[in-house]
Amino acid sequence: EFAQAAAGISVALLAILVAPLCEEWLFRGLFFRGLRRQLRLCPALLLSAAFFALLHPPYAVLPVFVVGLCAGYALEAGRTLWAPIAIHMLYNLVFFFA
Repeated sequence: EFAQAAAGISVALLAILVAPLCEEWLFRGLFFRGLRRQLRLCPALLLSAAFFALLHPPYAVLPVFVVGLCAGYALEAGRTLWAPIAIHMLYNLVFFFA
């Protein structure tokens, strides 16, 4: 029982806290910002969100694409990764417990 509970808590922490930090640094911090230096906002948003979505399971492609769009826009508006990280954490929290 304890081992199962500990494993569940570990998976939840990875999915809700660690994955958004790492993925947002990679996809928004590096990839989107790199695209943004070369492209206008809309193409950079669409390309980065599409790439982000395609690296997730097929059943999650559409909602993850939307999360990618929102996270990219939040980065563009706020110039910091904290808003995209919060959006991603909230999505993962809802998805994890749904």
